Amino acid sequence: MLTLTRPQACQTIGVISDVHSNYIALEAVLAEMERRRIEALLFLGDYITDGPSPQRTLSLLREAADRYPSFFIRGNREQYLLHHAQHPEEVWESGTSQGALLYTFQRLTPEDLLWFQRMPLCHSFTDGIVVCHGSPAHISELLSVDGSNSESNEQTQQWIRQLQHPLLLCGHTHRQGLTQNNGKTIVGAGSVGLPHNHDALARAALLHRTKDGGFEPELLAVPYDTEAMIQAYHQSELMEMSLYWTLANCQFIRTGHNYTWRLIRKVTQLASEEYGSSIDQTKTFPLESIPSVFWEEACRQIGLL
Repeated sequence: MLTLTRPQACQTIGVISDVHSNYIALEAVLAEMERRRIEALLFLGDYITDGPSPQRTLSLLREAADRYPSFFIRGNREQYLLHHAQHPEEVWESGTSQGALLYTFQRLTPEDLLWFQRMPLCHSFTDGIVVCHGSPAHISELLSVDGSNSESNEQTQQWIRQLQHPLLLCGHTHRQGLTQNNGKTIVGAGSVGLPHNHDALARAALLHRTKDGGFEPELLAVPYDTEAMIQAYHQSELMEMSLYWTLANCQFIRTGHNYTWRLIRKVTQLASEEYGSSIDQTKTFPLESIPSVFWEEACRQIGLL
């Protein structure tokens, strides 16, 4: 693999985040970036889980990194998988919220896990770019780059004030956008695999070097064959190991609306109405304590069944 050490030496850089094993969208984005003549790639985490064929996705990432100087940041999904590998006493079972993680974990090699382990959580390049998944402080912090969340928007403005570099690149929210203040910019590249931008286009970003030595961001929206990806979901073991979660992700891909969160909110509401505070909220993935009958009813109520 070619490691990117000096972004400033490049004219155009591609930025990719939150692929979530959507290899068809990843192929389309990489093809568009090749057409746009990128010279390097920055990857911001969450490369696998939730989708089928994680090895196919990882192969595409490695091929891209062999072709272009690249830099990889670890996402929260890679963190989940590493934690699970390091704690064999933690049991993942087929089921709505854990089944998709288990499906992916069973298809990883020791080399994959070592690769994830070597990825930093955050990195600051000497020429003015900071890359992370959530925020520089926490892998799962939500930064609002499109103004959609008032609480996250306040956190985002705090980060702009704290930044020592002019440009911060992040992912995690699956929303694409950018926010600027006092000569500093935070770019949310969006999600390649599960974009939350109310359409069926894969999202990514480009950085174009300017005459003053900085970078001007460009947000990309790339069409791809969403129905082929949904068919790949239905032909995989995900439909058996994580049925309701997978149905939500298929609708997420089809519409660009986050049906995963809709499902979580609805199933939590239904279970709370039935059990009140008796739902076990102490587990790593407490949603697994909710019986499948509630997941099925939640899917019906939000139109997945």
